[in-house]
Amino acid sequence: MDIGNGVTLSHEDMQELYEYATYLARSAFGEPTDDHIDGVFDRLLFNEAYGAGPYGATTLH
Repeated sequence: MDIGNGVTLSHEDMQELYEYATYLARSAFGEPTDDHIDGVFDRLLFNEAYGAGPYGATTLH
């Protein structure tokens, strides 16, 4: 799947990233909602596309 900025992730990579998003959301929010997890996942996708890594993925604004 093309996630932007010319970066493509396989289905397996997307699955791993979602599992990591779930882990980060649980670490940051205790009992996260699906919206928390999806928000962290979206941020991880953006960060992956632009080389930022996981930094700031659980920061809420």
